[in-house]
Amino acid sequence: MVGQTIRKVFCMKFNKIYAFGDSYIDNYHINKKAGIVSKKDRPKLWIEQLCEFYAPKFYYNYGHAGADSKSIMTEIEKHNFTKDDLIVVVLSNNPPSGVDNNLKYQEYILHLPCSKIIFHNDYLPEYESSYTFPLSLEEISTNEILSNIKEIKTRNYDKRIGHMSWINHDILFDSCVKMLNEDFNFHYHQFEFKFLTLDEAFHSDTESISKGFFRYPDEDNTYSELFIYD
Repeated sequence: MVGQTIRKVFCMKFNKIYAFGDSYIDNYHINKKAGIVSKKDRPKLWIEQLCEFYAPKFYYNYGHAGADSKSIMTEIEKHNFTKDDLIVVVLSNNPPSGVDNNLKYQEYILHLPCSKIIFHNDYLPEYESSYTFPLSLEEISTNEILSNIKEIKTRNYDKRIGHMSWINHDILFDSCVKMLNEDFNFHYHQFEFKFLTLDEAFHSDTESISKGFFRYPDEDNTYSELFIYD
């Protein structure tokens, strides 16, 4: 099925691909407090794989870790899109983003003249549409971790780039291709889950991440530079 999907959409061409959202789509910052994605790691991100696959003439990533949906929409409204463009949007649940606001923002995006894929950090049935990914990115992220949600909430700084391990970046990229082929049959069990300890997924404290570099889980010789915002 995957091979059929790829063959069918391979001829699809986009003049421009735009990416908007928070840390799930940011190709520069690892999370809102610390981290710069290394040049070696960047091509592994799901959004970068999507752009390499479709090879648009132009690609713009306006994702920013910590962004809320209002700031995401402010950036979207600055641009004029055409039918030859694709926009990929992650609507955030970062405060003050809420369900009513995200419904309004999604409605705006749905009426744009371009192709579009919409994600939500916290997907709800109210968000269902022909262009909306029907799973929560946050759920995919937390499902990777062996600990319960209460323990996960005690950690602030994710080691994973885009809050997901590489295997789920690959699966999310494939999901985008399927969506553009009008395939919306997605389930959480299609993603890898329960394979990382809490310490493999998160830094233990701010001090530990202010000292230099970390090794991405299950990767040899792959380091991303870290820093702390003032």
